Amino acid sequence: DKIGEYQVTIDTLERGRPVDVVFLFDTSASMELQNSRVRRAIGLVGELLPRVTALRISVLTFQQAGYKSFPLQELQRRESDNGASRAQLATFLADATVANGLVDVADATRRGMAMFDVSSKAPLREVLVLVSDVAPGDVAGIREQDCRRLKQELEAWTQEPGRDRRFLALFGHDPGFINPDYDPARHRAVYRWLAK
Repeated sequence: DKIGEYQVTIDTLERGRPVDVVFLFDTSASMELQNSRVRRAIGLVGELLPRVTALRISVLTFQQAGYKSFPLQELQRRESDNGASRAQLATFLADATVANGLVDVADATRRGMAMFDVSSKAPLREVLVLVSDVAPGDVAGIREQDCRRLKQELEAWTQEPGRDRRFLALFGHDPGFINPDYDPARHRAVYRWLAK
């Protein structure tokens, strides 16, 4: 645990306004190489952010077999709850195993947008983070109309009056994943475009 190395820096940061983060995590087989990295990154967010601001976090894993969700809940500083909230998140992430099949990135993104607490009136920042290696469509083909529709929905969501929202699209391609119909450069380009 390298948190101790960063403790001095973390302690000097000014506490910010509360943050809600929803991670959309593709657990299809093509993301196998990225799986442990994504789980570690989510765990680090859950460890570091509560030290500088109130953090509520949710995770939605998706694969062809379906969805699993860790509901939006506050993660406490380790000292506040003896690590109980982080342990719940760690247990959920440990079960985020990969499986063969295609994923529906557009549907997962829509579900993620709906996971935020829309009744909250507190001034907070809402961040939706998508981690996958395919654009709307599938490995064999990007469906442009689906991409355009999702882009419009994301723009409406991020620009909703009175809300401070961000969308991050992280492309997690495994160079060892070989499929003659899959062009990672095209999928990565869609991710950049979606996140603008």
